[in-house]
Amino acid sequence: EKKAGTKPRADDPRQEPEKTESVALQLSQVQARLARVGPFLRNEVESIMNHICRNYRFEGAASLAKRLEEIVKTNPAFVRLLRSNPIFRGLLEEKGDRP
Repeated sequence: EKKAGTKPRADDPRQEPEKTESVALQLSQVQARLARVGPFLRNEVESIMNHICRNYRFEGAASLAKRLEEIVKTNPAFVRLLRSNPIFRGLLEEKGDRP
């Protein structure tokens, strides 16, 4: 039984299949954002990072994190921003990519 006023966490591995499909769609949209050509603004990088971190337990999150870091690696401020988030840093340090 759930307590009044509590919501299920987005990273709860017991999410129903519809939620898993929704997250997969959202992560594919993040992947599309990362595929675009052109410089990213700080708020875009932060938004993408936060979205990946909210869904860190789902397949593909680590590879998206690594892709984002690769894209912004020439900007030290962005690299510091990414590395300052412990969840994101954990995704970057994950051994082996999940598909």
